[in-house]
Amino acid sequence: MAALVHLQLRRAGVVAAAAYVTQVPYLVYLARVAYPEAIKQRYGAVSAEDLLALDLMRVAVLVILAALIGSFFSERNGLPGLGTVADVKAAWRWIVGAALVVMILHLIMGTELPSQFPCELRWAAVAAVKGAVFDEVVARYGMMTLMVGVLRRPFAANVMQAIFFAAVGARALFFDGGGQGPGLDLFTLAHLITPLAVALLAGHVYVRHGLLAAIALHAAVGLRYFAHALFSSLC
Repeated sequence: MAALVHLQLRRAGVVAAAAYVTQVPYLVYLARVAYPEAIKQRYGAVSAEDLLALDLMRVAVLVILAALIGSFFSERNGLPGLGTVADVKAAWRWIVGAALVVMILHLIMGTELPSQFPCELRWAAVAAVKGAVFDEVVARYGMMTLMVGVLRRPFAANVMQAIFFAAVGARALFFDGGGQGPGLDLFTLAHLITPLAVALLAGHVYVRHGLLAAIALHAAVGLRYFAHALFSSLC
């Protein structure tokens, strides 16, 4: 029993560290590149650097909790846990299909994306890796594992976590245009719906194939950041 707990703690430590390391550069991008003026207008006397420091502490707590929940309760709740390389290979159809659909949609409607989509390739890489690792650890390994334990229905847990995190992600739209928020046009609606679809698909893959497969799928979806940096009319 002690050996199992030790293994789970080690796993949680590795997962939490990976999630934190991938989130930190993205927070730097948001505070110093994407939204410095919007932050100044919205928070006034509080500097972007102070907000960044607070976010770093908040993220540390968040990833530790998510990693502990996933490591101790994922398999106990009937989920695959981390999964294996074989699980990632088994999910290849979902991964390739998601990448193709997202890239096609992005190339059709991605010319008016908000500024959280970087225009530099280095920041595009940061955003893609953050989405693949941090988002999956927090949303699927953490929250979805917890909700499956409460609801006992993976489908319902998947829908609820997808709605929650799509709503959280939509907040970034309101930092564009000086913090005034987007209009409800076709492009804005598309970029509200896309995160919901990605979260639902990642949750489905997590239930069937584990965290590593969900990370691989989200990494494939992250190709849209590179497409934006290379082809968007805003860049």
